[in-house]
Amino acid sequence: MILAILNSCGEQPMNTNIASTSEIESFKESILLGQSFELSQQDDSLGEWGGNRVIIQIKKMPKEKELCADIKKIKGTKEPPPPSHSPLLQAYYERLISQESSCIPLDKNQVDLAYRAILELTKHKLNDPIPQFSQFGLINFITNKDSTFIIHDHSSIKWSNFQALKKSLNIK
Repeated sequence: MILAILNSCGEQPMNTNIASTSEIESFKESILLGQSFELSQQDDSLGEWGGNRVIIQIKKMPKEKELCADIKKIKGTKEPPPPSHSPLLQAYYERLISQESSCIPLDKNQVDLAYRAILELTKHKLNDPIPQFSQFGLINFITNKDSTFIIHDHSSIKWSNFQALKKSLNIK
């Protein structure tokens, strides 16, 4: 699937608003064969401290041939975490979770949005000649299960397809 994305970048301008049925099926098949993708965005609502983070993991439904999403929304905080050896560390992170849902079934439109979100951020990252470094701005991530595909884009774009996917999944 990754090669298909990169090959399409060189052939013609990539329109992330339109994906062919075969591309979507190939994306879906890669996930049904055991791959998963984590899409994440962190805002800068707390300035240099970061902000709220939304994580959407696209994966295979257990025992079915359909895709689902795990969702986690984490509140940003200026309070530093306790030391790594502290028994309070797990409780610290658990209290920051403001929304969590497991294995929400994805319809065809949501699978398409997830695919287009990956294409959109990939295209941006490949075509951004000079990355901007700042303490502020959106931070967007895409990681696949085996970490062979990782995009970490700091001071990034709004990521409209990710926003549409969030909205379709009722993430506020």
